[in-house]
Amino acid sequence: MSSLTDVGICNQALGWLGGNLIISLDDPSKEAALCKANYANLRDALLEEIDWSFTMFRARPAAKSAPPEWGYLREFPLPAEMMRVVYCGRSDRKEEDDPISDWRLERNSVLCDEDVIFVRGIARIVDPTKFSNMFGQALAARLALDICLPLTHSKSLFDAMRQLYAVKIAGASSSDARQGRSQVIRAQGMQTARRAGTLGGRIGPTV
Repeated sequence: MSSLTDVGICNQALGWLGGNLIISLDDPSKEAALCKANYANLRDALLEEIDWSFTMFRARPAAKSAPPEWGYLREFPLPAEMMRVVYCGRSDRKEEDDPISDWRLERNSVLCDEDVIFVRGIARIVDPTKFSNMFGQALAARLALDICLPLTHSKSLFDAMRQLYAVKIAGASSSDARQGRSQVIRAQGMQTARRAGTLGGRIGPTV
C-alpha cells in the first residue's frame, strides 16, 4: 500500500506547473478549484485506459430472474465498481482460454445466452493509497497537462507537460505490465499446447 494522497498527487502536478501548493481541494484558490474540478474525472479516465494490475478483480455475477426484452436469453448485472470488462468467459480456468464470443455490455450488465459467466475487469479505485506509485506519477502528469493552460496560459509549458505525461504513462504501464509475468508466460504456453492438441483443451472540466 502506498502513502499517496489526493492532495499530494495534485501538489505534484502544481509543482511541475510552478503553481501554489494546496492544503485541501476545498482551498479558496484557483489551483484548488482546478484540481477539484478535474482530479476525479482524470483519475477514472486513467484507471479505465490501461489494464492496471492493482485495479483488477474477478466476479461470477448472477443472472436476473427475468431475461432481457429481446435478443439474448440472460442478463448478468455487474458489480457497481467495475468500470470495464477485460475478460468474459464460460469457465473459471485461470488461463482464460474459454471466452464468450457473443455478448453485449449494456447499462453495466452482460447480455448473453450462457447459463453461467465469469468476468475479470477493472474496478474504480478512489483510495489513492491503493494506487501504485508510478500510477500516481502518471495521474499527476495528466492533471498537470489538463490544468496547465487554464492556470498558466503557457503553450510552451503545456507542450512540456504533454511530453512529461507521455514519459510517465509509458513508464507506469510498462512497469505494471511486468506484474505477474510468469503467469502470463505459463498461460500462453498452455494455450499453444492446446492448439497443438496435446492437452485436448478448447481455445476458444476546467474552471
